[in-house]
Parts: sequence; C-alpha cells; structure tokens
Amino acid sequence: MASPPSSPSSPPPSPTPSLLQSSFSHLPVMSMRKKIVDKIQQNRVTLIIGETGC
Repeated sequence: MASPPSSPSSPPPSPTPSLLQSSFSHLPVMSMRKKIVDKIQQNRVTLIIGETGC
C-alpha cells in the first residue's frame, strides 16, 4: 500500500545541529570568526558584506 503524498505546505525535515555546525565550519568566512565577533561586540552597528555562500 502506498503512503499518502506529503502536504505541499509541510517543510522538509531540519538537519541536526551537529550537521549544521560541521557544514558551517567549512565556510571561508569562519577564518574571520573571531574578528567578526570582536567588531560586533565593539560597535553598535556592524555591516558584513560578502559573496553568496561565503
């Protein structure tokens, strides 16, 4: 017996936090993480500009 089709409004299952963390750790921007966090803590406004997927 076939399962009923999924509802178009139901979102796909979310990845686990550990999977997300391992994915994020490979992004080029992670090499600047400490500098970014420091600037955010030191300034009221921080503008970060980068290419899509950076």
